[in-house]
Amino acid sequence: MSRSPALVAAALVGGLALATACSSNQADPSNKDQPPSTAPSSAPAQQTQQAPPEKRLVAITWCDTLNAGYRTQQKFALDGSRSGSPVYFNVTPVDATANATQAGCNNNLSGAELRSAFTADYDTIVTTKTDNGSRHVGFEYSVSSVPETGEGGAPDSTPANFYDLTGISADSLQKVLDTPGAVAPDKKVYFTRETDGESGSDPTYQLMAADPNTPATPVRSIKESGNVFFPPNATKPFVNTGHTSSGANAFYAKGGAYGFEGADGGLKFGSQSELEAGKGTLYEVPDTGDILRPFHVYDRRHVLASTQEAIFDLTLSGSKVTAKKILTAPGHYLGDALLVSDTIIFIAGDDKGESSLYTVPAAGGPEKRVYQFPAGTTAAVNILGTVNSS
Repeated sequence: MSRSPALVAAALVGGLALATACSSNQADPSNKDQPPSTAPSSAPAQQTQQAPPEKRLVAITWCDTLNAGYRTQQKFALDGSRSGSPVYFNVTPVDATANATQAGCNNNLSGAELRSAFTADYDTIVTTKTDNGSRHVGFEYSVSSVPETGEGGAPDSTPANFYDLTGISADSLQKVLDTPGAVAPDKKVYFTRETDGESGSDPTYQLMAADPNTPATPVRSIKESGNVFFPPNATKPFVNTGHTSSGANAFYAKGGAYGFEGADGGLKFGSQSELEAGKGTLYEVPDTGDILRPFHVYDRRHVLASTQEAIFDLTLSGSKVTAKKILTAPGHYLGDALLVSDTIIFIAGDDKGESSLYTVPAAGGPEKRVYQFPAGTTAAVNILGTVNSS
């Protein structure tokens, strides 16, 4: 297989067995023979200059059980109306032990954790494909359609609309195992790599960085491989090796100088290094009933956070926290939330497993359901972030 940096904009094959599919999916022909334009020229969406609220769209993603192996991305206006057509990503695991992408359908991550798997417009993801015994990291374009339901088959684990970032040729004797990467504020993709040792020696592990114009190069040695992502507004990658959990659900202030992380009974405040080390200052927040998930940082004394049952406006004063409850869950489970101007848009699920999109004023007030996702077919609904409308 050629490792030319040209994209072959070809059909994805597939539809995985949950109830699925097989026919041709044509990639957008405008993507042919070029790297993703968003990757070298744009930071992740949370870093881009934002348009006025009336010109902002919210990117929502979910996994459709009728088209298993594919992740859907659709943009919505704040009133719940869809903008444009949905797009789809083949997220079939590359093998029995590895996710193809951080934004796969077989994990339980929040939108904040999924976000850095996407480039700025959320129409391209970082993924991996197998090649001559190696697992290579790269970009995958979205496709505009998925297979028809009921025709059998499975998505190809080596999609053709893939742009390789490894800098290693297909006929290389060196075996590398790359993990799904994450797009950074510096516009590069960061990922971890396991490389076979020579003559039976132990493998080596490194944190790598790459972009379409620069082959992958080592950043530093690490003790083991792991998934990489950038918590919102973080300036350096978080490497989750399976033994590291602190720092995973942190949300940082713009510029990344400090942030908050949900903890048992409250919030931890600190720098990224402190939070990743399980340190930082703990502020107790009584009667929340669950671990808080911060989703917006106004400043080091003011933050929005949610639990499974409520959304809170939290103000820190000295060592104390004043908690104002903005709402109690209209369904039975609150998922991702995002502040857009003076409105909070959030996901809520009911006891039937169905999800809806709601809005509520950040200052408090009645919630409004603006969209209900199709019953029985939509799973793992997440909010990625905002983009400017065209």
